[in-house]
Amino acid sequence: MIVNRATARRDVIGLSYEWAALTTTSRELIRIKLAKLAHSRFDMLNPGPSRLDRMTAMPLPTQVLDLLRLPNPAVMATVAADGRPVTVATWYLLEDDSNVLLGLDATRVRIKHLKKDPRVSLTVLASDDWYTHVSLQGTVSEIVEDVDLAGIDRISRHYNGDAYPDRESPRVLTRLAIERWHGWGKLK
Repeated sequence: MIVNRATARRDVIGLSYEWAALTTTSRELIRIKLAKLAHSRFDMLNPGPSRLDRMTAMPLPTQVLDLLRLPNPAVMATVAADGRPVTVATWYLLEDDSNVLLGLDATRVRIKHLKKDPRVSLTVLASDDWYTHVSLQGTVSEIVEDVDLAGIDRISRHYNGDAYPDRESPRVLTRLAIERWHGWGKLK
């Protein structure tokens, strides 16, 4: 788009006259509204402590634990090396210590993501009402080889009652230590 300097200058001067015509109180209200708008947009794009504090820290209430104990659909998010979020559907198993066991294919790129940045978000959706869900945020512990596939077998039995069918692909296990959570729908 080509901008005529004279037109642009006239428009800016016109805005200046309009701004000058406002009362001091009106100008101050506009400044406050603009500052709030800029802050809210910054807050959404850059979740700092003020945004994170809206999530609830541990412990998890009974109704959240009840949802997590069921074999529900889940989506795991990791952070790629370039900072972009990467999500993938996954199985999980809530353990007695309230950590979440994750059995992962050892050949997937998310293992590299986790080794570089152990932060994870796991969203678990109620299988009968996807509006009801809980998002867990935390860090994963060490990533260990699931040599005898005992870990993935536990998770598979939780979901479908049988041992994990693929006995050839290498698997790894890690545990998500939940630091914060946020519920929605019936968990709100």
